[in-house]
Amino acid sequence: MTASAPCLDVTRLVTRAGAGPLTGIDRIELSWLEHLARNPNSRFLLRSTRGYLLLGSEGAGVLASMARGLVQPGEADLISRLTGRGGRMRHRVEAALRPHARARCLPQGFARLARRELSGGKYLNVGHANFGRRVLSGLRGAGVRIGVLVHDTIPLDHPDYVAPGATARFAGFLDRAAKADVLAVPTRAVAADVRRHLPGVSPVVAPPGVEPATPDPRNAPRGRPPYFICVGTIEPRKNHALLLDAWEMMADTGDPPPEMHIVGRRGWHDPAFFARLDDHPLRGDRIHVHDGLPDGHAQALLEGAAALLMPSFAEGYGLPPLEALAAGVPALVSDLPVFRETLGFSGVYLDPMDAYPWTKRIRRIAAGLDPRPMAPLAVPDRAGHIAAITHALRGTEGRG
Repeated sequence: MTASAPCLDVTRLVTRAGAGPLTGIDRIELSWLEHLARNPNSRFLLRSTRGYLLLGSEGAGVLASMARGLVQPGEADLISRLTGRGGRMRHRVEAALRPHARARCLPQGFARLARRELSGGKYLNVGHANFGRRVLSGLRGAGVRIGVLVHDTIPLDHPDYVAPGATARFAGFLDRAAKADVLAVPTRAVAADVRRHLPGVSPVVAPPGVEPATPDPRNAPRGRPPYFICVGTIEPRKNHALLLDAWEMMADTGDPPPEMHIVGRRGWHDPAFFARLDDHPLRGDRIHVHDGLPDGHAQALLEGAAALLMPSFAEGYGLPPLEALAAGVPALVSDLPVFRETLGFSGVYLDPMDAYPWTKRIRRIAAGLDPRPMAPLAVPDRAGHIAAITHALRGTEGRG
């Protein structure tokens, strides 16, 4: 491997390929994958069932096609069947990638693989997966320059909003990320959070920007205008409960509320809210939930919305409001420092603890009575994000 050739860790994408629409973090990793796949010297590392696989640009193309849903993984191979896990989607993806591996090893052989294949190069992890002690030590021993993208510190700052065990796992990850040559973050707000947990570290701020999907209205769900949309994983941190409160308040007035379309898969276990959503009297009439909606369909639904709603309690970046503004759709968001940073005067900021202001603003927008114009916003693109981190990995900046 040449000293300038980068290696991207794609373990997260391998776990997500073929499993439905990608999350925002998944799509950032996919952008990096497709960008680096153009370089024939690039390498792509993944933690597999039995050890590690190292792919070249050909294997990266296969993974990108599966991640975008253009190609479906085939059947499990002998290695996956021998582990008793051949029926899982991840292991079918691994089976499709194994023939394209340039190198492979068992877990204990990673240091040797790194010295042989990655020596003097660069490694980038943007998905938080597969950055354990073995990988860090092996890369260091091979003289590899390491870059890590930390999306947020929510597991440490808001442990109630993450799954059990996530806080301890993230603490270990962040401790290892502090040893990277480049620690990148999406916003100045996250940079401040990282410095609070890791005094002395100087993060590189590299906003991921947006890379909108091509709208595909064919067979996409259609809303009755004016309708509103909420995009994101359904989990406590995203505060979908406030939106149900708002729709109930509007329904109680006797005047039917507008439609709301919730686009996102269910996150970690939240049985009380899921039961409320499933049994809601407005479900199927004024409240619609779309799980597994393809990106093109979601983009078409977004572009026709009266506004996007995002009442989150905490965010590291928040792609949906930027995607909405890029499409000319107003964004009603929680009054969080990160949104003030990324949206500036273009966002409509509301209290995530009080449904009434949301109800009032939604009613005014639905009635065409909201005269507030959106301030122009130069929405950053993904190319700028890639350029910033690439530049940092080439130089000496970003080391804590």
